[in-house]
Amino acid sequence: MEAVSLNEFRACRDLELFFRRLRLTPFFHGKESSPPTDDPFSRLQRTPSSWNPPRGQFPALELFINNCRRDINRLNFSTPLSHSNLSPSERTAIESLRKNPDWVIKPADKGGAVVVRNADLYKAEATRQLSDTSSYLSLDHDPTDEHQATISSTITDFINSGSLPSQASNLIVPQPRMARFYLLSKIHKPD
Repeated sequence: MEAVSLNEFRACRDLELFFRRLRLTPFFHGKESSPPTDDPFSRLQRTPSSWNPPRGQFPALELFINNCRRDINRLNFSTPLSHSNLSPSERTAIESLRKNPDWVIKPADKGGAVVVRNADLYKAEATRQLSDTSSYLSLDHDPTDEHQATISSTITDFINSGSLPSQASNLIVPQPRMARFYLLSKIHKPD
């Protein structure tokens, strides 16, 4: 297994964000949220809050957070992690399977399972689905930029005419990506 290096600053920052979420949960538990608004665009432009609940309100939680900080401070971030829960032979078998072009390894449709499937069968199923002209159309170019320009100009025109509020500009995705086609294998429960 290859060694994983830890970034001490990133780990500490992530932990502090996690601790904040831990404190926010009990602080707001059971409290009414702000009343819903009729304006669907009011939720588009949110300014992230950095507010932290007062400390000490939940002693057990503060004890947990302090213990986490103590344990993190004991870590040596300059030493790469190299622990694996796999034996060397299991690791070799997985690497061999992963590099074998005759097999496709994908997540299942549910349950977090992993499916190992014959590559020829996977490609045949992909071809079968993509050949369905009622669902898919073959294009000679990527239309993403054209669609983006149309959407952007339409939203901008509606904002300029007053038909949409200025917050609607958040509907415009700055760097759109073309969708990717992939298959998820169905997992059936054994009888």
